[in-house]
Amino acid sequence: MCVPQSKTKRNMKKLILTLCAILFTAGISAQETLQLRTHSNPKIEGLLKFADSLGIHIGKSSFDNGEHSQHARHVWFTYSIRGDKKYPLTGDADKDKSSQRLNRNFSDRNAKMKLLTDSIRQTFIELSGNSQESHMWEYHQDGKDSMSYALAIGSFKNQRPIEFKKYNSSLYYAAPEVITFQYHSDLSKETDIPYSIIGNAFFTYSHTLEDNIQPSALFDTKAYWKTLKKIFDKEGVEKQRLRIYKDSTYTYNPTEVWEGVVNGKGISIKQEIMIYRMQSTSLADKIIREIVDATWAHLDKQPGVIYSIEEAARFNIRGAIYSTVVDIGSYDPDSQEPHFHISINTDSFTGDHLIFVRESIGRWRFLPKGWEMLKSWKNGKKVYYKKKLR
Repeated sequence: MCVPQSKTKRNMKKLILTLCAILFTAGISAQETLQLRTHSNPKIEGLLKFADSLGIHIGKSSFDNGEHSQHARHVWFTYSIRGDKKYPLTGDADKDKSSQRLNRNFSDRNAKMKLLTDSIRQTFIELSGNSQESHMWEYHQDGKDSMSYALAIGSFKNQRPIEFKKYNSSLYYAAPEVITFQYHSDLSKETDIPYSIIGNAFFTYSHTLEDNIQPSALFDTKAYWKTLKKIFDKEGVEKQRLRIYKDSTYTYNPTEVWEGVVNGKGISIKQEIMIYRMQSTSLADKIIREIVDATWAHLDKQPGVIYSIEEAARFNIRGAIYSTVVDIGSYDPDSQEPHFHISINTDSFTGDHLIFVRESIGRWRFLPKGWEMLKSWKNGKKVYYKKKLR
């Protein structure tokens, strides 16, 4: 005899099945983000370690573009190519001593960059035997040197076309591993300035996971804010809250813009911003590392979230003034979904390190000039803090 289940039991069964599905999907997402972070190609790792030992900054970023929940990780570095024109000796002992020191330093640097270029060439040669497609092109004539390399290693189940271009190689997720190198120098660009820059080189390595089609999901901003507040709760960190609102009818003068959308005509902007200021470089870099680790922990639990993380962001990179660390949310500029953006900057006057944490509706961002004293900005109306902020 078959006894019908009660409505309560049937609902409970549905709930359990739903929870299992959610936990299974979250488990897949955590496995994917972990796989992305831990994947290693020994030859590439060896090359990156060598470049790092020469003082080259290694950039690292990971993202999920949302189109097919495709997780990808990019690693890159770039370096300039300089001429060999030396600092002249004048007969002045002090000046010549300085010139000789500069000549040694630049000559040593040029030798290291040549060795790095040779190492990159050798790495491509060694990996080409395992590649699905390879392209290695060089040109060396009339003082002009060009190298254009690209390798595709492995294949996806749903194979996509591989495209190589002679000067600007491009493989858009054509293979699980993609390596490219561009090198261009021209001696005719050398100036009277000793060791002037005559070209540049750019190396990239990308690792992309197989498509895992699933709907895009919203990020749990409340939980993320809670985590970030704990990270910033440290001695030596000052904070400033700033609210920005602009409706679609208000148009501001482009001269008002410190950062963000220059022409805000016809768009609405709503932002909740926390600005953190600190003097210690080691403290600032420690906070950035904690933000990256915490962001991964949140993303592991939330499958389908669109994100981009600059894992190597830090303040002590020479020449690095502004950089995005975390970007979470739809890439659609007209999206009305919550969007998270974390960036870093260095105050050109005080030398303080700044970390901007913003939650906005949609991707549009705007920060007016004079933000350092602002409490709120609404359609051009400014409210300032009574007490001066450092």
